[in-house]
Amino acid sequence: MPPAPGHAAATRPALPVRWCLGVGRALVVRPSLWPVALRQVQRLAPPGWWRHRPFLPVPSAGYLAFRSLTMYGDPDRRPPVGDVLTYLAWCRSFPTAHPTRIPAVAGNGHK
Repeated sequence: MPPAPGHAAATRPALPVRWCLGVGRALVVRPSLWPVALRQVQRLAPPGWWRHRPFLPVPSAGYLAFRSLTMYGDPDRRPPVGDVLTYLAWCRSFPTAHPTRIPAVAGNGHK
């Protein structure tokens, strides 16, 4: 659900530069999270992101506001860097989705 037109999340940048730099600094010293960070950027980028400003693969402001609201109770709050690193480590713990890795269960079509 996108924020209302007058809401702060609808008018401010989806990801402030200072916040992005903080996450970037934390990732530089954690090369084990680089692949998953790139994968998550790719997965969360909206289709056709290159056609709209800021011409970067960042999630929409509405998506970020929704996730912040469900996590912190405030659509305008940005997650602390530690929470982002924890999220990336959590994502890394899951195998990438691939049909051949789905265990055979009666009725799922895989043998």
